[in-house]
Amino acid sequence: SRIIGTGDIIVIDEKLAVRVQDAMDADSVVRYFFDENEI
Repeated sequence: SRIIGTGDIIVIDEKLAVRVQDAMDADSVVRYFFDENEI
């Protein structure tokens, strides 16, 4: 898994994209996304 740069966009599904912040990698974004949506 490559490190994602500032401003890169991860598409989690066709209706959702996450703009990546500084120093975040793909795994962090995925964990953040699922943590926010498990509630």
